[in-house]
Amino acid sequence: MRSWITPFLISICLLSSLHADDAIAAGRTQSQGHYYEVYGGIGNLSSLSGRVQETAGGSLISGGLDTNLQDLGIDEGSGSYMFGGKITGKWFTWLIDYRQNTIEASGTADTELNLSVDGLSYNGQSLDYLLIPVDSEYSIQSDTNMLGIGARFTPFTINPKGKVRFTPWAYLGIQYVDSTFEVDSGNTVNVKVGDFNQRVIAVNGRASGDTQLIIPEYGLGGEVRFLFHEEAEKGPELLLYGTYKILSISGDLDTLGIEDDEFQRLDLSYTAVDAGITLYWPMSETLDLMLGLNMEQVETNTVLDSAPSAGNFQRDVDLNYTLYGLRAGLRF
Repeated sequence: MRSWITPFLISICLLSSLHADDAIAAGRTQSQGHYYEVYGGIGNLSSLSGRVQETAGGSLISGGLDTNLQDLGIDEGSGSYMFGGKITGKWFTWLIDYRQNTIEASGTADTELNLSVDGLSYNGQSLDYLLIPVDSEYSIQSDTNMLGIGARFTPFTINPKGKVRFTPWAYLGIQYVDSTFEVDSGNTVNVKVGDFNQRVIAVNGRASGDTQLIIPEYGLGGEVRFLFHEEAEKGPELLLYGTYKILSISGDLDTLGIEDDEFQRLDLSYTAVDAGITLYWPMSETLDLMLGLNMEQVETNTVLDSAPSAGNFQRDVDLNYTLYGLRAGLRF
């Protein structure tokens, strides 16, 4: 990360000596010290795809997990709600975003569905795996809450006196993800011992699952601001922005603060693009109406390596989605 943070820090020393009428000015150029924004919005989660596979030596394991969202009927768009705010200063911009998404699906299994679950018991026995046989009816509901907190460091503005201004930034933040699901395929009829690792699997049943993740992220981005007014006056503004975020984490689960009896090591790869367009329309000297469209595209891959006591295999989890949103709020 130092490879791109260092040039931004050096730029402060170089730009601090520039005059106000130069083509580049230190920090963000704006007419007041800080702007505050609050917004609410609705969105649509689309291009949703994901898969869980268990492999050994690069090949699928007979009796291991191999389920994707399309098998479950979860491959179509669903509605989202979002709320957030922003504090924009000369050097730093602080952001907070909350997004909530609910996905529901039901159908008849065209292929065997083998799921890793929680909260499932049969005859007093706690079970971690659920099998939904072919031709069994099922329903599933998933709720995901995402809270993002981040900061942008804005070292300079190009063309600070003009009506078209460009401000780059370095970004650092975290995403907290809380995802739960409930699946219902009727009463458990029996249990079976699977071919792989002698897993005890419930045949049909009602179960749930819960996952929490904290994902640190960093990246680069910038904005182009169009001013439809003279510099000394107040008027409409149009903002185009985008940030490219990445993360790569590798390490033992216990080092990362994760407890699991079956897996020992995690490798996580995460990339995201957050882009949008926002219109600011003056309502008074101190208040602007804010309307915007945004897009977030996320791709993640997680590889879990088994603990020696559980055998020698990997669990690969892929999740990709695109979120489109419409936002409305106030700037003051």
